Amino acid sequence: MKFIPKDADVTPGDLIVTSSVSGIYPKGFLVGKVLSVKFELNRLYRFAVIEPAVNAMAVEEVIALE
Repeated sequence: MKFIPKDADVTPGDLIVTSSVSGIYPKGFLVGKVLSVKFELNRLYRFAVIEPAVNAMAVEEVIALE
């Protein structure tokens, strides 16, 4: 996850869920867990390494709803 404000309250172990702000994904779907948070080279933002909640390679079927 990129472009996290340097003063944001994000720590390892936090769960990441969708917010519906973009209008693309519904609110509340689990994305993953924060493994680590570090500063970008420019020190203006931080980035987080996220462990995905689902192994995308293990998904065999999906259903698309409108």
